[in-house]
Amino acid sequence: MARDRGVDAYSEIMREFYASYLATLRGSISKRSKPLARDPPLPHWLRVLTVDISLPATHRRISMVLSRVTL
Repeated sequence: MARDRGVDAYSEIMREFYASYLATLRGSISKRSKPLARDPPLPHWLRVLTVDISLPATHRRISMVLSRVTL
């Protein structure tokens, strides 16, 4: 029974939180605002950051890590 009250209290808190959050969002967005024509530009460092996730590259990284491990 105590657990049910805790779950109910948690559910009520979450409902209040999201209701408040939604009201804040509705109040902060202008009715005349237009969606952006394109995504906002990314910082330069993020645009040039590339990660090779191919299988050979992954195997090379695993081999390098395992070669450093001493048993």
